[in-house]
Amino acid sequence: MTVTASYSPLYTAGDGVTTSFAASWPVFASTDIKVDVYDTSLGSLVSPAPVLNGGGTYDYTVTLGSQDTNTGEYASATVVLNTAVSSRYRVIRRRQVAAQQPSQFRNNELFPAPAVEQFGDRLAMALQQSNSDASLFSIRIPFTDGLNASVTLPSAELRADTLMAFDGAGGVTTIPTTSQSATSAQAAASVAAAAAVTAQAAASLAVASVGAVKVSANDATPGDIEAKLLVASTGSLLSLSTQNDGGNETRTVTLAATVISSAATASLTAGYIAGSYDAGTKSSGTFTPDPTQRNIQHYTNGGAHTLAPPSSSCSMVIDMTNNGSAGAVTTSGFTKVTGDTLTTTNGHKFRFYITVGNGGSHLHKQALQ
Repeated sequence: MTVTASYSPLYTAGDGVTTSFAASWPVFASTDIKVDVYDTSLGSLVSPAPVLNGGGTYDYTVTLGSQDTNTGEYASATVVLNTAVSSRYRVIRRRQVAAQQPSQFRNNELFPAPAVEQFGDRLAMALQQSNSDASLFSIRIPFTDGLNASVTLPSAELRADTLMAFDGAGGVTTIPTTSQSATSAQAAASVAAAAAVTAQAAASLAVASVGAVKVSANDATPGDIEAKLLVASTGSLLSLSTQNDGGNETRTVTLAATVISSAATASLTAGYIAGSYDAGTKSSGTFTPDPTQRNIQHYTNGGAHTLAPPSSSCSMVIDMTNNGSAGAVTTSGFTKVTGDTLTTTNGHKFRFYITVGNGGSHLHKQALQ
């Protein structure tokens, strides 16, 4: 059999119905096909990994296609999962022909054409796999760079606790971790911290001392004050209009400090602290954090539950601590989920950085141990 078609791994989203998935490249045996199921909500492969001819939910069988009578290899195959997976999962098929040479040739024997062809096909498949891994799953430098830029990393001792970066010539170098944000979690933390001016902090700023108060001279009954308050366009004046004794009286109150308004901008020149809201223990159902309770919150993982994004635009920081009954935490509704793998180990702590905006929602999970 000739090996002319190119090779690359195959990815197919589940639909809750389909269990058969094509493997459209040649193989020598069903064991040459590796199947993985990727959970897009958790951002990780399912565990335990799918097993050929196993009885588990994600395990699978392989049906081989037509066989070449000379070389014994099969033109294609079909992977059949034990259970259909939903659109949350991605079924991945890869070829893993062992980089081995099982053929043995002896002097003065007839030319073994089938064995030689199989030998060449096996080498071609192994090279295709290697080229696919190198081109699809590696960081490469354009050939147009020539040999001007160094791509050699410093030794382990010199690069420990540093960040990889590029120097002025485009070569690989390292920089201290303190010189920039190391992960998206740190970037998210700065955004969340800036957004953590809670309602309590805003209220404390809005309590401004009263300055000058003016009342018209012909106000016969100054205690009779009722009407509506109007916020002036400057954001610093409050005007009170009232009808009294047949005249239209106006009283002006000037505040000595800036009032935070949802319709006006203001420059904050002081820092504020915010308490963390205790969201309790979650042991079942779906936990949807409420930003109106505070932008910084914490809760206890007391059992398997689901974490979902708030419905309104916001930035939140939420700490989760596992207790002795901690269960698996799944996510639902987030546009993007990144970060560390969650555990159920008693005492383990994790920090969730949640941002919700016009473009979607993002959850970043950071282990704190």
